[in-house]
Amino acid sequence: MSGRFTMTRSRSAWMAAALMASDALALLLAVAASVGLKALAGGSPPVEGYLKLLPFLVVFTAAYAAAGLYSDVPVSTPEELRRLTLSSIVVFLVLAAAAMDMGGRERPVTGALLLAAFPAVVLVPLLRTLTRGYLAAKDWWGYPAVIFGAGKASRQLVEMLKKDPGFGLRPGVVVQDAGGPDDVEGVPVMTAAEVTGALRETGGKAYAVMVMPEASHREMQDLVTRHGDVFSHVLLLPELLYSRSHRASSKNVGGRWGLELRSCELDSGHIQVKRVLDLALVAASAVLVIPVALGVALLVKLTSPGPVLFGQKRIGRGGREFTAWKFRTMRTNGDAMLAAHLENNRAARQEWEATRKLRNDPRVTRVGSLLRRTSLDELPQLWNVLRGEMSLVGPRPIVRAEVARYGKAFDLYQQMPAGLTGLWQVSGRNDTTYEERVAYDAFYARNWSVWLDLHILSRTIGAVLSKSGAY
Repeated sequence: MSGRFTMTRSRSAWMAAALMASDALALLLAVAASVGLKALAGGSPPVEGYLKLLPFLVVFTAAYAAAGLYSDVPVSTPEELRRLTLSSIVVFLVLAAAAMDMGGRERPVTGALLLAAFPAVVLVPLLRTLTRGYLAAKDWWGYPAVIFGAGKASRQLVEMLKKDPGFGLRPGVVVQDAGGPDDVEGVPVMTAAEVTGALRETGGKAYAVMVMPEASHREMQDLVTRHGDVFSHVLLLPELLYSRSHRASSKNVGGRWGLELRSCELDSGHIQVKRVLDLALVAASAVLVIPVALGVALLVKLTSPGPVLFGQKRIGRGGREFTAWKFRTMRTNGDAMLAAHLENNRAARQEWEATRKLRNDPRVTRVGSLLRRTSLDELPQLWNVLRGEMSLVGPRPIVRAEVARYGKAFDLYQQMPAGLTGLWQVSGRNDTTYEERVAYDAFYARNWSVWLDLHILSRTIGAVLSKSGAY
């Protein structure tokens, strides 16, 4: 048991060393790319100037370590992206200043270093993601997690952690009262006394996650008092944190820790920041997107009768309706085909009523099926983004008939512009249940940040390439 549920110094050191090597390689690639661009432009900065700065890789490592980026238990991906970006920019500025102080012929190095900051903020998190994905299968990768809780909440947490092993928390055991199931999603079940007794006996440590949304404050406090001493970390997930109307964060008040709840509503400044990010990214991608969109439009026109574009009324920010555009992927008599199909196919009718999607939709053309799997059918929605009706990242755009199914979460939904992509698209897309999509939209609205948007956009690339849940 100790090998599965305990954390050793050697395991922690290997994890940190792997990330340090990944970061060093990414930084060297960023500088190499910058030097290459300078050489193409005729700058030809002296290579010996960079060799003198190689010891500064230690400064990057120290800065990342100070930002908590090599800790045993990882921070969330958006927070990691934020810390990596800010730390990298600061250290590159320090390096550029140091290069200027060298004087003389090393001064051209300054411009190349400043230029290297841009590929670095992309390459460092990218190589970290690839490193985690590769090493996730290794026995020594990941911090063992003990999940306290029963029922749906613990099962969902186990599923999430198993789906993303690169994150660094591995569910080793689920703690429930005696008499329950033998395992939860393949993870063995033990009682609290059995787990804590074994950890005390071996002298090991593990990460405890108490996911008990219906537990009272006294019950949670009792659990921490009785079992907290054998765990290196204890994460509490009480029902309060499932609130749909507030963001929660810890706050120190006079030496005492409390939970601060903040309204989810974004002010005009946040919306403007989001708008600037949208316009900048759309403009940057225009050279690639426009030729692809023209080619797709021609393909749709030549392979099936009917218009190239399909527009449908959707709900946006503030509950206002707008026309969301897509390349047409269905036959023109799609409504009649759907009605006939649902009437004659009970399983399809149940699937439609549950998700408003069909895995085998008879309305979809052969080209339309390809466009859906690759998400190319959504390219015209970039026009909606330019018009300010949508954002690159946001809640899934819904129709008026779906508002009732969102319930109280609709208040959160309409605070954000609908998104071309979003959490549900990178978390299984059509393979998720409708309730899960609503939960993803609510979570996004509660926790929006520029870093979360960038994280979702980066994951969208992988989701599109894998075609997971796309139909």
